[in-house]
Amino acid sequence: MKSKKIILVLLIIGALATHNTMAAETKGEVKNNLLGISVGARMVVSFSQIFSKLGVTPGGNIEVGYLLPFIEKRLAIELASGYLWANAKGSGQDQRLVSSEGEVYEGYEWELIQHQLIFTLQIKGRIFPIGKKFNTYVYAGPSLYLLWSVVKANAEGNDFGTNTERSTKPGVSCGAGVEYKLGPGRLFGEILMAWSPLNHDVTGDKSTGNLGLGFGYIAVF
Repeated sequence: MKSKKIILVLLIIGALATHNTMAAETKGEVKNNLLGISVGARMVVSFSQIFSKLGVTPGGNIEVGYLLPFIEKRLAIELASGYLWANAKGSGQDQRLVSSEGEVYEGYEWELIQHQLIFTLQIKGRIFPIGKKFNTYVYAGPSLYLLWSVVKANAEGNDFGTNTERSTKPGVSCGAGVEYKLGPGRLFGEILMAWSPLNHDVTGDKSTGNLGLGFGYIAVF
């Protein structure tokens, strides 16, 4: 009788072990059967003061990516499209600025609004496999900037009108962040840096460089 009980217990243990193994294998198959497509969005707050007179630069972007099917999908190629808005104000003096009566203005004030439409192709590398609950990553890649500068100026209440200038410039971006698995995707926060030349006539030889923070969500299918 005891031997029958022992055999029954062993059979139950064996069945449970087989079930757990099959479940783990199925779960692994589900992970491995991911299409490898990612879609994400982020909000960005950048600080341009370290590179130029441009101030705090808010914006955001959307991205689509592909997880490369090796080294447990740690590497991904992503294409991002985003927009940043920057602003700067100041004053100056120019002896060439005279009123209709021929008098030299004591000074003038100006305001610059800098629009930046950005396209970026980047390589992202995760430290751990894509299936981990918590992960860290780095990314870098080239960018294409579509820039639009809008400058307004006035002197002693006299409006000098609005001057605009557009250009297309190459740039670069990079970043590092952490992500946490939540639902079908991952919630993330990151530190990022981006740069491109901004040598417009109305701005002089400047740049769009900024150091910022990004927060968002990326879904993986």
